[in-house]
Amino acid sequence: MSRPRPFLFLTIIVIECVVLIGLGAFIVFRYQRYREPVVIPIRRDQVEVPSGSTLSYFYTYKPNQDLIYTASFSPITVTNKTNADGLVDRFDYAVPKPKDVFRIVAVGDSFTQGVFVNTEESFPERTEDLLARTVADNARRIEVLNFGVGGYDIEYASQRLRLLGMKYVPDLVVWLQKFDDYYHINERTPVARGSFNDELISAGIPHYSKELETFLMLPHILGEELVKQRAIESALHYQKSRFMEVRSFYRGPILIVTLADSGALLDDVISSVQRLDKGIYTIQIQEEISRFPDSHPDQEGHRTIAEAVAVWVTEYLKSSASSSGTMW
Repeated sequence: MSRPRPFLFLTIIVIECVVLIGLGAFIVFRYQRYREPVVIPIRRDQVEVPSGSTLSYFYTYKPNQDLIYTASFSPITVTNKTNADGLVDRFDYAVPKPKDVFRIVAVGDSFTQGVFVNTEESFPERTEDLLARTVADNARRIEVLNFGVGGYDIEYASQRLRLLGMKYVPDLVVWLQKFDDYYHINERTPVARGSFNDELISAGIPHYSKELETFLMLPHILGEELVKQRAIESALHYQKSRFMEVRSFYRGPILIVTLADSGALLDDVISSVQRLDKGIYTIQIQEEISRFPDSHPDQEGHRTIAEAVAVWVTEYLKSSASSSGTMW
């Protein structure tokens, strides 16, 4: 039996090296483009744990705070202002809800909160302004409350709606959902989500530092790849169950908003929950929205989302009024 020629081994090694280099280049390109490290200014003096929380790392913003956001890709510093109830919102809203109000609660993560844009530029705020102009002659006023919080997954957004959102008696929940809201599970990977637990202090890492960026972003990147490769179906099932638990305390309509790059897996999950519940609606924004380098919507991106949501809500209200024979 003849022995393999030396150049064959060399060829195999070269091929393996090319594959590894190509894979490495792809990962570097991907994360340099879409995962540029940013400062995540989670400060203990600006957050609190609401009573009734059952999650390990759950937090909400304190009232009347200025949340300051900076990033290497933006020359400006932006401010998210919280209202008297800790919502990143321009206005305070009455409890109990006035009779002449149709109230929308927007829940989600940093995309909904409006990280890296000023408060008035987030899509919930823009949606409220657009609807105010669209239905200006109607007897009812439309309010859009922003319950988005950076770093939330599906489970955390659901708990925020239960603990804090239901007192506002929403007529509609608008939920911007992304794939990572499902495959990231905050209860399993808290450090990757920028939680404010004692691991930061025990590691001796100060706020607003390059060390903090590295500490937060590296586990986030590694955790993302591991979840994708090893536990994606389990994560999707887990978060889908958390999403459906919303129906134990809120029975009204839910509008799920997705973006063009949501992916087939997320589309499948949303389709499956729609089959289970006819009160769940969805719109997908087909055009690519304008974004910052880290993938967050910029001012124009939020405007695009707001316009799509405002159109859907307007048509929904008209349809509801037509079917009921009453003025909404």
